[in-house]
Amino acid sequence: MAMKMATVEILIEKARFEPQTAIAVAEAIDEAMDRKIEAAQPVTEPVLDAKLAKIDARFAQVDTRFAELRTEIANSRSESRHLIFATFTTQVTLLLGVLYFLFDHAK
Repeated sequence: MAMKMATVEILIEKARFEPQTAIAVAEAIDEAMDRKIEAAQPVTEPVLDAKLAKIDARFAQVDTRFAELRTEIANSRSESRHLIFATFTTQVTLLLGVLYFLFDHAK
């Protein structure tokens, strides 16, 4: 409260605020300081360990997801190779059929 009164006096005398305005500004400053003090809790070893455990768990999830993605990519590559081989075989067969038809009817 003493800090608030000193703040009000400074705002009235030096900044020439109206008394009600000075009181409102001082209350706002006190409120902001109280929130800052509440937010600035010291980090103890158990709290830090808990936060690090959460971070480790998230990294483990990311590693698991990357492993799943690698597996999916490998499966996609395998499937695409099969499709490419099937497409190539189909095209060669079709070309041979067209060539056979052309040479057979060209006689």
